[in-house]
Order: sequence, then structure tokens, then C-alpha cells
Amino acid sequence: MKFKFTLLFCFLSFYSFSQKSLSGFVKLTQEQLKLTNVSFEKDADAVILDEEGYINITGKDYYIDVKRRVKILTEKGKQQANIEIDYFSDNNLQNISNIKGQTINEEHGQFVNYSIDDKEIFTIKTNQYYSVKRLTFPNVKVGSIIEYQYRMIGNHLYLIDAWDFQHELPTMKSFFKAEVTGYLDYTNLLVGKRMFEKYSKVSKNEWVLINIPSYKDIKYVNNIKDNSERIRLQLKGYYGNSGSVFGNDPEYKTTIQTWKDLKKEITTANNNFLNEGYVSKIAEQIPNGKSELETLKNVITYFNSNFKWNRFRAIFLRDTQKNVIDNKTGNLADLNKLFQTILKAKNIKSDLLLVSTRTNGKLITNFPYLNQFDAMVNLVKLKDNTTYLINAATISDDQFIYPSLNIFNDYAFNIDEKEDIFLDIKPTISLYESDITYKIQNNSISQNRKEMFNGYFYNEYLEDKNELINQYLTPPISRFYDDQNKMDLLFDKTDEKYKIMKIGKANLDKTESFIPIENPLKKYLTAYTFEEKDRKFPIEFNFPYYFTINVKVVIPEDYELVSPSNFTNTIKPNENLVYYQNSVYKNGTLNIIYQLLVNKSVFDAKDYNVLKSFFESTQKLTEDQFILKKK
Repeated sequence: MKFKFTLLFCFLSFYSFSQKSLSGFVKLTQEQLKLTNVSFEKDADAVILDEEGYINITGKDYYIDVKRRVKILTEKGKQQANIEIDYFSDNNLQNISNIKGQTINEEHGQFVNYSIDDKEIFTIKTNQYYSVKRLTFPNVKVGSIIEYQYRMIGNHLYLIDAWDFQHELPTMKSFFKAEVTGYLDYTNLLVGKRMFEKYSKVSKNEWVLINIPSYKDIKYVNNIKDNSERIRLQLKGYYGNSGSVFGNDPEYKTTIQTWKDLKKEITTANNNFLNEGYVSKIAEQIPNGKSELETLKNVITYFNSNFKWNRFRAIFLRDTQKNVIDNKTGNLADLNKLFQTILKAKNIKSDLLLVSTRTNGKLITNFPYLNQFDAMVNLVKLKDNTTYLINAATISDDQFIYPSLNIFNDYAFNIDEKEDIFLDIKPTISLYESDITYKIQNNSISQNRKEMFNGYFYNEYLEDKNELINQYLTPPISRFYDDQNKMDLLFDKTDEKYKIMKIGKANLDKTESFIPIENPLKKYLTAYTFEEKDRKFPIEFNFPYYFTINVKVVIPEDYELVSPSNFTNTIKPNENLVYYQNSVYKNGTLNIIYQLLVNKSVFDAKDYNVLKSFFESTQKLTEDQFILKKK
């Protein structure tokens, strides 16, 4: 469950001339009514004044009652006045009910309550599995307090994301209480520095935190919730009915207790959907290559041409393999198991790995919590000992060695090996090469840019793929260049890189005496900021990368070059962080080279100051400019 805010206005439907909170809310204090800023987050546009959650878990389902108050502090904060509550609506796994809300305003010295009309509560189905409740609050302005409450009912009892104490807004007080009235037994999984420090050594069924900053300052993490303050409830066991009628305690039964049990649970369930005979007929339609790798590529091409992911992540198959083949669609587990079965028919070995995606959050590896996994992918092992991590749901013909970044979240669990094996999976390094040439003549500057890149530098979601040329680098000589010639983005199968080229020209003002030449990585590098005092968790970047940029400037005779002093420099605190710049001026031509290597995507917390020093040093070097000065 999550909530987010956007601004919507509607006509007021009801008002009264007294400040009265919704039923069950604690009374608003004078401090809350007069609050104009947040002492521990001065730039906040809105603040959660207080929130309460209560969960009751029965033998068949659970419900969570939520009460929350938000105060609008700025004009921009009015964007926080529309609530969206997401929930898993497929098969009624979750449902939302008992929604109430109101806006409280002070007007002419009195408090006025504007209630949400039922007509302003919308249910929208976002996809096959999820829906959202939208609450439109009336008459919102700076100083408004919005209150809302609702009940979420769920019947997935194994692992419950019970309560978030930390949000996109700062929170002054957050309280949560849990009760189990059925025969189930739960373990409390505490997440976040403050929760762990306060409650890890005590057994509690209620928790409270105060003055919790927003999580906007949590940087360089794959999923903010991995380090934000929250609590999850994991089913540990249950009480059976074998107790004696004379008062003996009922027998306590555990759920999955070992990783072997977990593998058996998944494998047994998924085997019911297999149809190797039917799949073999499909595999026969796919040509064998001259090598295992070529056959693998043929399978990938066939798979991309014939199957479409239904956008649902899962570790359990939902349909038979015959139906998946006939309907040409399936969930993530359906497709990856089918991919493995086709490879098996081709005598290519592949193991299935369970992962928790970045969207889902980090794995807990010290106990086999089944519901923490949300995806299944293939680890293909060829006879020459090369391995490929492949997500059949989002596989790329051109770049199958670069699966979706979402699956890279530290560890993956192999369910096809006899031993309990966790693999530390990390994305392959992405390469970016750029050659930029400038010529100055006849009161104009011509620019010739050739870019080559692979891996995660390619943005599949960018509508105009030709704009990829501007995603990472800025022109060393900044001008508006009229495109005179260009080569649209293409994939070179020989080099296995994307290529794009642009040739443009810009007019040169006759009054210009100086033409600066800047570092094309300046904007990219200055985006890295490191301001934390005591980092306690790993630093996570999207992917490892290596830039190589060559800039060539042909300088006419009526200009002279002014070079920065001590330009040649190397910053290399270790093998994983390298920055290099150098220049050569010869025969009227300036050649500059820039190189930047970040060789891994995850760094230990102890490396925080090393990263801080590295990026701050490179940022300082990006201030170096060459100047073309007119004689």
C-alpha cells in the first residue's frame, strides 16, 4: 500500500462553523492549529501532523484502520491535497472501505469543516491486478488541515506490509498497534535505523516515532523503503487443533522453516502447470545455431516475437504452459519457466533464480520468508562456462546481457540447486564513447558529434530516441546548432552498440571575443551530492559505467588558445573509481580526452567518504575551461 498526493479542487458540499475532527481522532492541539513550518524540516510544503494505524489479524484475514492528518504549509503544498490509496484488488486480495475525510479551515476567526462527498471518492482500476481509491478534498488553501480515515481488508496472511512510519512528507507523530486474535503467530520485522534502535531488544505490539523527516534526503538507494522506518509482519506459525479437551495447549505448527522447504513449496506448485511435451513441439520450430550461444539467441528472438508479459511479477505460475503458448502471454513466472523449459528441450542448462526486485525491496536472507520474493529469472549456463542472467518477460534481442535493472537488488536465490545458494547479482558495466569535433570558420561553428553506447545508457522509455544524444553529455561549446545532417539511432550488431550522429552549425557573433570550451561531463558530475554525516547502509547507484569522451577543436589563425593550468589530472582512490583528463595542442588543433569509471553499482557504507571525496574532486576539475580568444 502506498499513498501519494496531487491537487484537485471541487465544489464544497458541506460545511459547519466549528472545528470538529472525524470520529476517533485525537483532538487537534493549539500547536498544530498554529503551525506554519516544521522545526526539523524547514523547507517542507506540507506535514503529517499525526497518524495512527491499527491492525487486527484473525484466522482468515486482517484489517488495518488508518487515521491521518496533513497540514498544508505553502502554495506548493496544496498539491498534497488529493490522496491516492493503492491496493491489490485482483481476486479481492485487498479492499478499501469506510472512507471518510474532511478539510478544516480557519475562516474569520472560526474553524470551518468541509466534508468529502461520497461522489468525490473514486475507484479506478489501474491494471489487471491493482486499483486505487482517490479522495478529492474541497476548499484547500495554505493553512488547511485535511483528515481522512479508511479500513484496508486483506487476506494474504503470510507477509504483511503493515505500517510505514516515514513518508514523502515529514511526520510529527506516527503510532501503530498490532493485535492477533486468531490462532496465528507472527514475527515483527523492523526496518529503519530508529525502529531498530528503539525496539529491536524489546517485545512490543505497539510502536511510536516522533519528528520523522521525509525520506527525500535518503539518496543513492534502489528502494527508499529498504531504509525508511516501517514494520512488516511475517507469519511464523500457527496453533493446530490437536490439543486435549482437558486443557492441554493446542499443537504449535510452523510454516516454512528451511530454504529446502521453500524450494519444495514453489517447485511442487509450479510443476502442476508444466507441459514439456507441448513445449518440445514449440522448441522444434526454433532453429539450432552453430553454437550454444547462437541457439540461445534464436530462442530469445522467437520468445520476443511470440510472447508478451502481462506486467504482473510473480514466482508462482498462474496458467498452464499450453495456455501461455496458445494465448501468447503470461505473468513473469509463467514466461521465465516457459523460457527454461524451451532451453531444456534445446539441451541448454538454465537454473531459476528467485529475486526481490528493486521495486519490492531487499531480501531477508536469514530466514525463508516466501512472500518477500516477487520475481523469477533464468541463469543460463553454457558449456563454455559463460553465464547469462535473463528475464524472459523483458528480454532484449539486441542486448540480452543487460536484463532489466529492476531485478538487480543484491541477492538471488537458486531454487534448482540442491544446496541453498544465494548469488550476489550485479549489472554488467555500460560503456559510453563520444567523439565531438568543432571547426570555426566564416563566422560560424560546426559541430560533429558521434555517440556510441550500450547497456543501460539506452533508455527504452524515451519517446524520441534521437534525444539520447543529450541525456548525459552537454556540448563543450554551448550553442544552438541547426541540424544539417544526422544519423538516427541504430544498433550495430557487429560492435553491439547503439550509434547516433549529428552534424550542426551555429552562427558566431562578430562581437564575441571569447569562446569557452567546457567539460561535457560537468552537468552529469555535479548532480552527485554527498551530505550525510553518518551513512549506515550501502550506497547504491543505478549501474556501473565507463565514459570515454574525445573533444577535438580546430582553431583558426585569428584565435589563440588560453589553457587552464595543470589541466592533466587523474583521480583514482581505488580500482572502482577513476577520473582522467588530458589535453594536447598541436598544429592548431586542440585534443581533449575525458574518462570516468564507476566500476560497480553498490559500495559499502564505509566507502561513503571515499565517494564524497572522489566526486567533489572531479566536480572541482570540471570548472577547468579552455578559452578561445580572438586576436
